[in-house]
Order: sequence, then structure tokens, then C-alpha cells
Amino acid sequence: MKRIASISGGKDSTAMLILLYEQGITPDHIVFMNTGLEFPQTVRFVRGKLDKWCKEHFGVGVTFVYPERPFGYYFKKYGVPCAPKGRWCYRVLKRDPFYRWIRSSVKDISITLYVGYAYDERDRFERARREAEKWWEHKGKNVIVVAPLIEMKITEKEAEVICNKHGLLNPIYKYFRRTGCWLCPFQPKSEWFKLYKYYPELWKTAKILEKKSLEMGKRSFRPDKTLEELEREFKVIRTLDEV
Repeated sequence: MKRIASISGGKDSTAMLILLYEQGITPDHIVFMNTGLEFPQTVRFVRGKLDKWCKEHFGVGVTFVYPERPFGYYFKKYGVPCAPKGRWCYRVLKRDPFYRWIRSSVKDISITLYVGYAYDERDRFERARREAEKWWEHKGKNVIVVAPLIEMKITEKEAEVICNKHGLLNPIYKYFRRTGCWLCPFQPKSEWFKLYKYYPELWKTAKILEKKSLEMGKRSFRPDKTLEELEREFKVIRTLDEV
């Protein structure tokens, strides 16, 4: 049986790695899905500090897995990802490439897949676990999906404490509550405001993409307002409390 740890560079999956080490569990592979839309700080954190820590503690570095084609290819087909039912990005940029990597790189039939869901996300994890295990069953592999933080009843706040204790908290948390793609359509208005305020170049790119998406007859990121409309609001906002 092979052990695979799937990480995002966020506090939950990083805390998961720390707990696996403390429990004496060594993953055979530690995998980071680089969609091309991750925050630059997250990529640097994973490629630098976290990869070094993994090599020192597990003897295994982080494997970067990439989509078959870049975001721009899929954008021409789908437009921008949109909420609530247009999250094509997860499927083609994360899940499918990760599954392809497993099928091509891990020949074992039995696999334990460790994922970084916190105790706060029990229901979400159960849905994801059932879906993944059923999918792999049809492909002839016995994949058991395990969430160590849930098993130990560790919440997101407690995961952050663990990461801080070990000096392994992604610096992106200085501004954002969660890691992930910077143009995620499911991020709340407050996170879009932070992108506008602290990452103006990424905000500008998101606006351009959304405008092109609408010109193509596709949708905007949000169902209620475009980023252009949000920007007009943001220009008169001084603090995050006003969002």
C-alpha cells in the first residue's frame, strides 16, 4: 500500500503533515497541485520552506503536479469560473490532473490518501470521501481517503496554531482567510476586496478575464455583480469592516 499526502500549502494540510510526522507516518508521495492560479506566496512557500521541511522530516520532497493545459486554454472554452454552478476549474485544473498523476505514477492497487480537512469540515469531507472512493473503485484501485485532523478533532483555528508553533504558516494568511486560487469565484466579497487592495495586478487581470468572458457570451465570477461594479464600491471603502 502506498501513502499519498495531498497538500495545498494551506494551514490545514500543513498541520496534517506535522501530525503525520508526529504519528510516525511517512508518506510515499507528497503532492501539490499547481493550477497556475495559486498565489505567488503559496508557490514560494511550498517550493521553499515546506519542501525543505518535508525532505528533512520524511526524506520525501513535494511533487508538483500541473494540468495538461494552462488556464487560458480552458478559459477560451468555458469563460471564467463562476458561482454557484460553474466551478469547472476544480475538475480540469485540480482533480483530473491529480487523478491522472496517481494512475500514471502509483502502480499499487491499494492507496491511502491523506487530505487536509479540518474538524469544522466533517460534512464536506464525507461527501468528498465517498465521491473519491467510489470513483477509484470503478478504476480498479482501493483508495482509502483519510483526514487526520478530523480523526483528532482538530479545528481550523487549532491547525493554524500548530503551523505557527512549527514556523510553517503560509505568509498568505497575513491577508487572506484561506489559500487557494486568487480568482476563485466562491471567495466572499471581503476576499475580493483584499485582492483589490493588496494585489492590484492580479485584480486587474481578473477584471480583464471577466470582461472577455462576458464578451464571449459566458458568465461573470459572481452572480450578483461584476468586478467592475465591485471596484466602484471598493474605491470608497477605507477598511475591511466596511465591506
